Amino acid sequence: MLKDIKILTTLALNLRDTKYYLKRATRQYEKMLNKDTHGWYKFQQERASAQYDACAYSLKLAKRSIGRFPKPHFRALPEFGDLMTIKRWVGSCKGAAFINDDGYGNLATADQCSDIEVIPSEADMIQFPEWATHVLWYNR
Repeated sequence: MLKDIKILTTLALNLRDTKYYLKRATRQYEKMLNKDTHGWYKFQQERASAQYDACAYSLKLAKRSIGRFPKPHFRALPEFGDLMTIKRWVGSCKGAAFINDDGYGNLATADQCSDIEVIPSEADMIQFPEWATHVLWYNR
């Protein structure tokens, strides 16, 4: 558990630092728009933006892998979608029956659907919360 907290802390600090660099690169780009060297600053801004997105995604995956999800908001099950157990969904993802291009799912219980989305490429690394017993799968 302590190792997981250290990983999350490191990722959160990396995300904070990257956000700072993104703001700095954006300010520099805006200052240099009227000068000949603005192309280099635009490159720096795009690079910082891509790094920030990657850090945010890494932090999200790390939280999911240790079972930390945002507080879910539940709603009644819709009439569309395929409700399946987590075991069946993970098995389908591992067997390549579902891939990211096929669609996405929402964590659910037997009678309610949450707003937490899951995709097949994350199936191996997610530690599902205790309340989640099903996945409501939306095929594209």
